[in-house]
Amino acid sequence: MKLVLSSRRLFFLGLLLLVLTNLAVLSGVAANRSGSPETQVILTEREVQIPYRSHKENSGLDLHLNWRVAGVEDYSGFSSRWNSPAWFDADKLKKLGFLIPDYDHSDDSFNQRKQPVTKEVFIVLENDSPLFQKVIKWLEKDLKKEKKLLLADRDDKELMDRVKNAEERLKRERISGSRLFVVNAGLNAKQLREQYSDRTRFIITKGKVNYRYNYGGDGKEKKREISGYVSSLSVANIHVPLQYRQKFDSIREHNKSRDMGDPTRYQVELAYGHRFEPWLVSIQKTPEN
Repeated sequence: MKLVLSSRRLFFLGLLLLVLTNLAVLSGVAANRSGSPETQVILTEREVQIPYRSHKENSGLDLHLNWRVAGVEDYSGFSSRWNSPAWFDADKLKKLGFLIPDYDHSDDSFNQRKQPVTKEVFIVLENDSPLFQKVIKWLEKDLKKEKKLLLADRDDKELMDRVKNAEERLKRERISGSRLFVVNAGLNAKQLREQYSDRTRFIITKGKVNYRYNYGGDGKEKKREISGYVSSLSVANIHVPLQYRQKFDSIREHNKSRDMGDPTRYQVELAYGHRFEPWLVSIQKTPEN
């Protein structure tokens, strides 16, 4: 009898925990969406993507925010998001509260240092950023260089392939490359909003940042520089409510074999609330669809 009562208690405790958890989630959603949105922005499939994996009919669907970072060395955009932008230097890291240790140049001291702790800060994302045009220009320059090499040896198959690959990269970028770039980070959302006042262009959200050391230079004296990077956004997925699910399913069904270089099929309107978390406001098919 005691075992039965104990099982019942466990059941009701589990049920109570589930109810309280749901209430906390719902209250958080309500708090985030109360009043006017902090940001309201229109993005395309370039920046808000349907996951590649298939979904069952009754399963949920989350869209993924496709953001980028322009690295210090180039603007190709093809390396990982772990790039370090030029503005994310030691001074910026200190402003974000990182304590930067002062190590000498010996490998032993470098290897023995403690790993830095990731911090959650406010991240600024710029839609239709000028950085995207720098990506295009970098790829155009790369294509021009490859074509020039081919002119010197028109029968070189390797050079032909390199020109073809450069053309395909440029085409893909122009048609479907994300134009959403990380442009700043800070501890005070209000100050960042004052600096980036256009709420239809600049998204302020939360993300996690860290730093690393990079070696440079030649010879015995190697220069070590510190740089920060954005490891992730705190909320990078956007849930699709049931009222929009059929439209997304229709878009995916219309073009199952879509390639990365194909034109975008839809645009969405996202809102960010007072907790700097996004939700889906609307979806529209692009004109060609």
